[in-house]
Amino acid sequence: MSRAPRQVPLMIGRKSYMMSTTLSDKELKDATALVEDVIRDTGGMAADRERFLAVACLELARRLLSIGKRVDEILAGAAGKTQEGN
Repeated sequence: MSRAPRQVPLMIGRKSYMMSTTLSDKELKDATALVEDVIRDTGGMAADRERFLAVACLELARRLLSIGKRVDEILAGAAGKTQEGN
């Protein structure tokens, strides 16, 4: 069962943005924490917001690619064990 989108405020840096989301409160809290981690890891909000957003997007992409690679490795290992058992 999918949830209906709702409008929620999202604080990024010192600015609040309204966004539409189907995330639960916990999912939204986790996503916000990830954004805050990226902001902290990339040196905080830069004076040049476009540059900061580009760096933050690249950092998020790097993290997602790393997670995807790890999932692929785990799945390949599980597939190998399944084939060995047959």
